[in-house]
Amino acid sequence: MVYKVQGIILRGKDVGGYDRLFWIYTKERGKILVKAKSVRKKESKLNGLLEIFNYGHFLIAQGKNIDTITNVWLYVSWPKIRKNLSAIWVAYYFCELADRLINAPEVDLGTWRLLTGSFVKLEQGEKNTGKLSRFFEYKLLEFLGYQPEVNIKINSYGNFSLTPSQLARVELISKKSIKNLLDGVPVSARFLSIGM
Repeated sequence: MVYKVQGIILRGKDVGGYDRLFWIYTKERGKILVKAKSVRKKESKLNGLLEIFNYGHFLIAQGKNIDTITNVWLYVSWPKIRKNLSAIWVAYYFCELADRLINAPEVDLGTWRLLTGSFVKLEQGEKNTGKLSRFFEYKLLEFLGYQPEVNIKINSYGNFSLTPSQLARVELISKKSIKNLLDGVPVSARFLSIGM
């Protein structure tokens, strides 16, 4: 049986003489592990198409133990990301987080949109990569069923916790610019200290 998926390559690993294994996050099947036979040969038709970050359609033949990539239609290889060293670092970070945290091949459109949307932001030249990285971390954990919290310590008033969705509404957490942080309650910046 042959099936077609669209996905982003998260990681690759050389195996055997010329073969490679690829971990791909797909829209239709979640994270999958596939093999590309003889892809490291110079004359291989898939040679330049199977690179980390590449986003495309993959034609995959189902196998007994592991499925095999038979063809690829590349959508985008993110050329602006590949020319910017800090963007490359952040893209690798996104792929590594997704690869390590997502185990089962479960379909999750939220995770798919987060991954592709984050790559689009990087390709468009997002300057605040730190903020984008934190957003990616929190949303990925949220989609995977964890509820990470960010603790904001307000000196004599106690601790408050923010969920990722609340944190996403906070543009900048700094002593100079926090306004109306907790449901419209004005908080003076001089009483705030950030605690993680």
